[in-house]
Amino acid sequence: MVELAIDSEMVEISGLQCRDTGTGLVGMYSAVQVAPEVTAQMPSTQEKLQQELEQTLAEIERLEQKLEDKADYGIGKGGSTIYEWEFNLALKQSLENKARSIEAALRKVEEGEYGICKECGEPVSEERLAILPHTTVCVKCARKRSRRLKGAP
Repeated sequence: MVELAIDSEMVEISGLQCRDTGTGLVGMYSAVQVAPEVTAQMPSTQEKLQQELEQTLAEIERLEQKLEDKADYGIGKGGSTIYEWEFNLALKQSLENKARSIEAALRKVEEGEYGICKECGEPVSEERLAILPHTTVCVKCARKRSRRLKGAP
């Protein structure tokens, strides 16, 4: 679990996995200090997730409006309109899955368990969370999962 301690000059974040850029060594450090002016400019994880959820829900609503106009499925009718309708339906379903994933990530933030891989229990890298803030697995476990799905050992 990550703990925050704030004093007048610095914000201390305990329990982070860090890489020493000079040596390339990786380890758990007891504290990393970040200037408050830097943290003040960065939206919190919860805020970023909430923004992404709002954008996703807005996109779902937009797609639902598009899906209300269903194409004519008569023989020789519809053509590209049918393809577009089915594409939008698949996209909407994908976004609904993403929204559920973001909601789960928000619950993890509230529980203090955000950023912990659900498969191995190790921290998920900051880089991965920056790209996929609602991910539940680290890169190593995601690769293993991908290999299993592809049938590779």
